[in-house]
Amino acid sequence: MRILVVPLLLLTTVAYAQKGTLVPTVSSDSTYGYTAHNPLKLKQGDIGRSINFSVGFLKNLRTADNQPLELIGRYSMSDPSYTQPAIQLNDRLTSRHINGRGGILDHYTFRTASNDTLHLFVDVYHKGPRLVPKGLKYVGFE
Repeated sequence: MRILVVPLLLLTTVAYAQKGTLVPTVSSDSTYGYTAHNPLKLKQGDIGRSINFSVGFLKNLRTADNQPLELIGRYSMSDPSYTQPAIQLNDRLTSRHINGRGGILDHYTFRTASNDTLHLFVDVYHKGPRLVPKGLKYVGFE
């Protein structure tokens, strides 16, 4: 019985230590997340997990003076930086493209407590560094 307890404790501390390293830092680029040409890159596994992760990430954002962001709307739009592959490959059964990921961005519109409107662009098809747009802060781990 003691043999099982020690590895279990070791695994929980390793998982906790890894989770603490995921705290995002603020981007030095003032356009990061605010323009369609420089979106937040929040890929986290498959598309379903990526969307859930991006929604959770955005819920933990606050303005510099700690105002929460109220979601007004979300819609998908074409990625202006996307280039189609020279040869398009499709799945026989679903007709979905199997090469050339992306081509779609999620455009979120938020309102702050002071009635300012904020637009954020999210790419869930590409992985990038975990950065917070300039002027915002991440409160998920506080």
